[in-house]
Amino acid sequence: MSPRLEYKTYAAGHRFTRSVKEQSKCYIVRTGAVSVHRQPDDILIDYIPAPTIRGIIPIPDEFESLYVIKIFEEAEIAIIDIEIFDILLSELNLWEPFARHMQLLAGLAPEVIFRLNSRRIYEAVRMQLYELMAKPESIREQIIVENFIRAKVQASRSAVMHILSELRKGEYVVIENGVLKSINSIPERF
Repeated sequence: MSPRLEYKTYAAGHRFTRSVKEQSKCYIVRTGAVSVHRQPDDILIDYIPAPTIRGIIPIPDEFESLYVIKIFEEAEIAIIDIEIFDILLSELNLWEPFARHMQLLAGLAPEVIFRLNSRRIYEAVRMQLYELMAKPESIREQIIVENFIRAKVQASRSAVMHILSELRKGEYVVIENGVLKSINSIPERF
């Protein structure tokens, strides 16, 4: 598909907004990394390294939230109309790989929802630590662990810092200058 697309480079911090009224475009990220946030509560959905496609899932009419795609690392992105994307899938016979990609996304959705809706703060922090550790090192090295967790679970700074402090004391995690370096089997209970 790349030869048929026009990529532009976007600096870290650039934003694209999607809403019920603004969802005619999709974003094909060839290099770099993006994050996706839900507004108005600014919940971090995830950090996503390239390659990825964002904006392909329609937002239902009854949703009032905005979704912001933020450039996390300088990124090359092609922005095209959804209709053109569909035509390219047909012309290039890519519907089957695209369907497999969508199956993967659908399979991940319950896990993401579970992580975002944990009943206990400790469980949520624990899950987010494992999620952050699974990110590529190039992304993880740029993320302050406490900010990442608070953006995902909407917990107070003091609660998150207390849990992180205790996990560091117990040598369950290694955090240097606010960056998660390693995990050594975090206990299920606190």
